[in-house]
Amino acid sequence: MSLHTVKVPTREQLSEVAAELGFTFTEADLAAHLEALRPAFEAYNQLDRMPDELPPVSYPRLPGRRPSPEENRHGAWYVKTEVQGAAAGKLKGKKIALKDNICLAGVPMMNGASTMEVYVPDVDGTVVTRILDAGGTVVGETGCEYIGFLGR
Repeated sequence: MSLHTVKVPTREQLSEVAAELGFTFTEADLAAHLEALRPAFEAYNQLDRMPDELPPVSYPRLPGRRPSPEENRHGAWYVKTEVQGAAAGKLKGKKIALKDNICLAGVPMMNGASTMEVYVPDVDGTVVTRILDAGGTVVGETGCEYIGFLGR
């Protein structure tokens, strides 16, 4: 882990970005902006140095697979998998599909955006943990609108 995950830009870099955005900054402006940015960068880097304390993934699973066109005639599925929860509980015997904006550890999700298509979460969302603890079986993730927004 680096001490500086996010580096404070140089005056030259800040000047180039300002110019690209149509701003003209004096040297005093650049110095003031850099000074104003420094605490945010330092806070982010301090946060990044903290250890991750991720909750355990309690139920075994495989990464799943993209369904074939025959299995997905209406384009409803993003990925199919099978994660069986606890041996008993209120949801025992129930199959649940998650919207593709809910983290299911080890199973790809894209939240409706092709730019996220390679993302694989390493934790389960709280709702997933509760479903599995109650004995439910997660059978996959359904397609979702871009970044989970309805666009209206």
